[in-house]
Amino acid sequence: IAFVAGVVLVSVFAPAAQDEPEAALPPPNASQSQKLSGAQKYVAPADRPREMQAFDKVLIYLCEQQQPEGHWSARASGAAPEFCNINGDITLTALCCYALLASSARKEQNRDAVTHARKGIDWLMARQQESGLIADESAEGEPVVAQIFAALALLQSASMSTRENVRKAATAATKYAIVKMPAACGGFAPRPHAEQARADATALGV
Repeated sequence: IAFVAGVVLVSVFAPAAQDEPEAALPPPNASQSQKLSGAQKYVAPADRPREMQAFDKVLIYLCEQQQPEGHWSARASGAAPEFCNINGDITLTALCCYALLASSARKEQNRDAVTHARKGIDWLMARQQESGLIADESAEGEPVVAQIFAALALLQSASMSTRENVRKAATAATKYAIVKMPAACGGFAPRPHAEQARADATALGV
């Protein structure tokens, strides 16, 4: 999750300044190519700044980790055991979708990143109940955090999409988190209606 959060920050705040491109490695032979990931096969355009080359590779890596159903698996990504559950998958999927969408929020759009993000957004929306709930409040993990991250991903998608169902899903997910999930004392905790709030969950919610 920290890795993906870093990608989000880079996608939003990456400088537009041009830098000298990193020298491209010679292309691998056929036998080597079959063993390499997409990021390892990446060959940067001649005028691509070095920091953006690294960013391109990260996006390729994220796309490659997506499961066929459209989500990202916390367990497959090496998350701690307490996050290897459906709420962990929802959180990770939302973060990956947000990062991929944010990479195309500027004039230059990465169509492959947007395609993968849309598949992830559709997976989140398929889980959404009429109430707006996407997280599983009865499952292990941190359902409040999962719900808030899912709402943020949907809001980002809605800002870039003309799909009315995405806008409605984003509104419902956000409203559920704000109205149905706060801690008893105000703020937010990992689980809904907790006696005490947790600072990081509260900061995320506000």
